[in-house]
Amino acid sequence: MEARAKIEAQWQQLYQGLARGNAGVNECLGFFEKIVVSNPHEVIAWSEPVLKKSEEIGYELGVASSLALKGYALTMFSKYDKALPLLNKALKLIEPLNNPHVACKIVGSIANVHTSLGDLDKALSYGNRTLELLKLSGDKEQEGWVLNGFGMAFEEVGQLDQAFQYYQQSLQVFKEIGHDTGIGRALTGIGSTYQKKGSYLEALPFHEESLQRFHAANNKIGEARALNDLGSIALEQGEIDKAQALHTQSLEIRRAIKHRQSQSTSLFNLGKVYIAKADYDTAIELLEAAMDIAREVNIRTREVQIHEVLSSAYEQAGNLEKALHHFRTHTQQKESLFTEELNRRFATIEVSHELDRAEKEAEIERLKNVELREKNQQLETLLSELKNTQSQLIQTEKLVSLGNLTAGIAHELKNPLNFVNNFAELSVELMSELDEALTSYTAADKTELPAEVGELLTTLRFNTGKVNEHGKRADKIVRSMLEHAGGREGAKEALSINDLLKDYSKLAYHGMRAADRSFQVNIEHRFMPDNPVIDGVSQDLGRVFLNLLNNAFYTTQKKAGKNLPDYIPTVIIETLQAGEYLSVRIHDNGEGIPEKHRQRIFEPFFTSKPSGSGTGLGLFLSYEIIVQGHAGELLVESKSGKGSIFIVNLPLRQG
Repeated sequence: MEARAKIEAQWQQLYQGLARGNAGVNECLGFFEKIVVSNPHEVIAWSEPVLKKSEEIGYELGVASSLALKGYALTMFSKYDKALPLLNKALKLIEPLNNPHVACKIVGSIANVHTSLGDLDKALSYGNRTLELLKLSGDKEQEGWVLNGFGMAFEEVGQLDQAFQYYQQSLQVFKEIGHDTGIGRALTGIGSTYQKKGSYLEALPFHEESLQRFHAANNKIGEARALNDLGSIALEQGEIDKAQALHTQSLEIRRAIKHRQSQSTSLFNLGKVYIAKADYDTAIELLEAAMDIAREVNIRTREVQIHEVLSSAYEQAGNLEKALHHFRTHTQQKESLFTEELNRRFATIEVSHELDRAEKEAEIERLKNVELREKNQQLETLLSELKNTQSQLIQTEKLVSLGNLTAGIAHELKNPLNFVNNFAELSVELMSELDEALTSYTAADKTELPAEVGELLTTLRFNTGKVNEHGKRADKIVRSMLEHAGGREGAKEALSINDLLKDYSKLAYHGMRAADRSFQVNIEHRFMPDNPVIDGVSQDLGRVFLNLLNNAFYTTQKKAGKNLPDYIPTVIIETLQAGEYLSVRIHDNGEGIPEKHRQRIFEPFFTSKPSGSGTGLGLFLSYEIIVQGHAGELLVESKSGKGSIFIVNLPLRQG
């Protein structure tokens, strides 16, 4: 409260000084720069009178800076739709003033907005403009930090090779100016990229050197981070005592500098160390302490992680009641976070779409004033095409997000499903033992069990076997869901194409049944008997077959809705050898594809389905996967009203 009162007192004094014109405005702007991170609400409110004063006296630098600071403060609340127009207006005002220092801050803020919106292309474009401005101003330190920020952005989205390149450039800049803290931070980034790739030996020297640099610069936060990274590598390599020492040292530093959030990280990592040492009581104590801090500073993602590890610790300690409690809490919180992230992602997509539209419309208006009518017409056409394309991309992004949600749900199902399968198998074994025990008992007593007991045992044995059978079937479905929704770039491997087609035909069928319980289709498998093998990426080929089967089911379902006499929806999945290729042929007796559509069927965004029923990307992406990714062919044969055959030709495995 005292700090708040002090800030308000400073503002009141500076507000009175606005009467001094440019000098008073500059003092207010300098004050805003110091408090914007800690007091964004105040900057949003207090920047208004400074902006008004700057406009009254015609002080364009003051107008631009006021708009920029307010826009930057709005980004801290993720209000990008309000922040970006202010930042763009500030940039237009500052460009004629030849002030690279202020322009650099504005462009950097715009780059950060586009990074948050997930538009890396625009973020990089504005980031590169920031670097150009920094070179004009000669500020090498800021150049190093911008490059390091690029590395962090790419690391955040999992593009580790690009992150590595920017961290290397950042390291070079910081070494040129002898900035130990910057060097340490760049080394930490390089080490992290190796660490996330699982290359611990390559990561180790970078973290060790970063520790030395942070120590030399007396940067305690960086020093604690380096010790934490080294501890994590030690634990991954099975050096438990070393990991314990490093994480303990990191925790001591973080406690000394009273950095609560990082203390939670150290306690969490120490808890995992003690689990590895089978000291579950100490592990639970450390993890509970980490949880208290995570709740105190509201780190919800860390709470989810701690609940998961606590569940494991209590389970191994034999306290199954608490293990189940933490597992349920972990599942509930993760689902809640996942839903929030999904909603945020959808909102971000819509905001990004609206911002792009607004920017294009503003550009069109500007060109009208310069009498470039031809260029104006081109941009209007481009805007119309962009709207259509973005509408399709929004739907695609939602489908990708739903795929991620599917993966999350499947992942969460695996643990309880493992319990079901394990106990089902155990119950089957116990039934055999019970049968043997009862047989021995009746033989010894020379008595017979009542008939109803035998019937009950037979029924129980049958039911237990069915639980076991269907649990394994559910486990296989979950694995297929995870592989399909994983979205990761996989390596080629030897694949049994018949088995892959069986799995994905079941997955496609059950997906259609889940959407429409009335859906029925006759599926025929006509597979080569020798189970041919190819080299391919199972997830990618699975996506192709799932897409082709979904299309086949869709067209047969649509035709069935016409109630034609004697019509039976049928899909035939066939494999045969065609020269050096394995040919997969998916026949359907649906409505077929008109000639005018067959010419465009593999084009991006082309779809013959009603609005909202398809993105027009499925067959395009399938074509790219088969032709570009697997050196194969994707063909189609169809007669309107009679059905279609999609043909996937894949090179047979050599040798």
